[in-house]
Order: sequence, then C-alpha cells, then structure tokens
Amino acid sequence: DSPLVARFPPLVVPGASVTITSVERKTADTVVTDGSGYYVKERLLPGTYEVRAELQGFKTAVFPAIKVSVDTQTPLNVKLDTGAVSETVGAVVS
Repeated sequence: DSPLVARFPPLVVPGASVTITSVERKTADTVVTDGSGYYVKERLLPGTYEVRAELQGFKTAVFPAIKVSVDTQTPLNVKLDTGAVSETVGAVVS
C-alpha cells in the first residue's frame, strides 16, 4: 500500500476535492485538501490512477496516468488556475 501525497503550490487551496480513480479497477476515492492545501490518500494499491482536482472558481485539473508503486510515496503537485469548474486543464506526467 502506498500513499499519494501532494500540495497545491504556489497558492494554498484548502477545500479542493481530489478524486483518485484506479484505471484498472474503476474504483474511486475522494479526499479534500486541508487548510495548508495538502492531501494524502493512503493505502492505494500499485497501479495507474487518474487524479482529478476541483474547486469552485478554478479550472479542473486532470492527471490521467499517475503510476503508484509498492511502498513508496507518489508526489503529485497540482496547480489550479482560476476559471470555471467546467473548464478542464489536462496534464501529462512522465
């Protein structure tokens, strides 16, 4: 089991919903960023995940292929741009 750990730099964005969906298993969990803009999702099985971050007044950020390995932390820093939630910003992480 591995955690996905991240922060929303450089602007602290508390209260953002972060949905983490297993590409292989089609299961999803949602966590909310804390007052410092951090979120952690513990106990993710190894595999590929789509991560979607949303907050009213910001464009949705989508990371379609985040790889999680065994016994490691997988950092994913997310930047939310101002705009409508219906606007989506895609990102490719290598």
